[in-house]
Amino acid sequence: MTRAVVSHGLSAHLEIRHVQLLVVPGNHDGNDAINGIPTDSEGVHRFDDRIGFLPRGWRARTTTGVTVAALGGANSIDVGARGQQLFEDSLRTGADIANLPP
Repeated sequence: MTRAVVSHGLSAHLEIRHVQLLVVPGNHDGNDAINGIPTDSEGVHRFDDRIGFLPRGWRARTTTGVTVAALGGANSIDVGARGQQLFEDSLRTGADIANLPP
């Protein structure tokens, strides 16, 4: 299934419901590919008009004054046991955390 087919089907459902789907990527979620998607004026990587990926350390305030924050990624607790290399782009950084609201 192609990206266009998946995007069109899901986006159509989101459009009918007047909903945005904003994804907080975790670890092993293809950060290089996500970071290659163009960003909008709010820093959201826009897959299409209805689907976006939030960068780590992202925050915004809703029209009602609520602060929303995103902090994806994770530190691997079992990388040694699995014998796999550490995925550096999956780790949170101090800069990611510093961008979050107090």
